[in-house]
Amino acid sequence: PVAFTAYPPLEDDVTKPLMFLSREAGSKVSLSATGSVTDVYQTSADGAVWEDYTFGTDITLNKGDICFFRVKANRAKQGVSKYVHFGITGKIEAYNSILSLLNPDFAEITSVSSWSGYVFNKLFKDCAGLYKAPLMPFTSFASSALYALAEMFSGCTHLAWLPKITFTIAPSLSLEHFCAGCTALQSVDLDVGEMKSSSFSYAFDGCAALRNVSVRIDAPLGTDATKEWLR
Repeated sequence: PVAFTAYPPLEDDVTKPLMFLSREAGSKVSLSATGSVTDVYQTSADGAVWEDYTFGTDITLNKGDICFFRVKANRAKQGVSKYVHFGITGKIEAYNSILSLLNPDFAEITSVSSWSGYVFNKLFKDCAGLYKAPLMPFTSFASSALYALAEMFSGCTHLAWLPKITFTIAPSLSLEHFCAGCTALQSVDLDVGEMKSSSFSYAFDGCAALRNVSVRIDAPLGTDATKEWLR
């Protein structure tokens, strides 16, 4: 089995795979599959040596320990009834690029259009132990990317920090319930370009600590696109 050894805190690096850093002894990370997911995922203690991961297996980390996650090969498309999602307890910070969950050679990816409209749907939903989100360095979505980010961080009650999110093209993207119920979230910075038919409905609903919201949108949104998004 992989031995997860303690490392000092690291800075975000977009060229490195998704990494979890434990800030509390006994913190746990797991990845589960809903529906008939056939992809194989891997974990590593150093981002160099990888071992296949079994869905639903808890990885218990001591304070200061890290572990990396990636998909073993180019990920298949996922849907409303077929997706993967993390479970996180304790106190965990996520670093580096989330795109390692799509392809092991992720460094050149800018569009997530090839991975269907549910690409990161519910990925961290209800992860109460997540305190920091990873980098999300994608810039464009196809018109079919309806729920790619819906409920992605919904219910992450200790999530205090999001990286700046920049989309140049996202014509039909839904951010519904994106961070709904993230009661510790304090700041949001969105630069979302063209979102003609997109929706922010309930995106930050229940974010009671939210004090700073910066949003730039190039094109007008549709009717009810911002319905109760900051309720």
